[in-house]
Amino acid sequence: MNDYEYWSRLAPTYEDDNLYVIGQATHDAINSWLTGQFENNDHVLELGCGSGLFTEPVVGLVSHVTATDMSDEMLDQARIKFAGNDCVTILKEDCCKTSFDDETFDAVFLANVIHLVSDPDSVLEESHRLLKHGGRLVVVDFTSYGLTSQERKIMIDRYFERWGRPQRTNKALSPETMRSMVEKAGFKVVESILVGDGARAVLLSATN
Repeated sequence: MNDYEYWSRLAPTYEDDNLYVIGQATHDAINSWLTGQFENNDHVLELGCGSGLFTEPVVGLVSHVTATDMSDEMLDQARIKFAGNDCVTILKEDCCKTSFDDETFDAVFLANVIHLVSDPDSVLEESHRLLKHGGRLVVVDFTSYGLTSQERKIMIDRYFERWGRPQRTNKALSPETMRSMVEKAGFKVVESILVGDGARAVLLSATN
């Protein structure tokens, strides 16, 4: 099964299920952090946009978002969400090897990509290639790192209830591990933090 095929089958209910598994408090913390990560004239590339769950808060902050994914089912959901919105372009692209030219975008946004894909190094290297000089990488990645045993049990139970057995490529990344991966790809990390209540997310920003 390809990285994206696992999620394709879950597309129709993904957003409601995600909120149930992760919780509103963690989503609110992520959305609050995102408000300070972009400039209003940015053209942002999102790799692995899924249904557009995290595309939505970014759209109101920037000039344009090119939202991409490999799952036709997820892209269908995103097209419904952003129908008629000229500030969003939705395309099918492989996050490890896109069709875009070098240094095309002001920012690259990765939400719940790094911990899921089988080759995160390729995704980060591609992100570096696509950024203009001085561009920004913005990463949001859910993780079980830092959870208490009780919090972990609750999240695992909810995950299995809605989505079944996790992908074998699923990784529980810490802010330090994420930092190391991003630096290996040639970025300079500005911030790498852990947020969340009951579920956690690693939030990272970097420049090329």
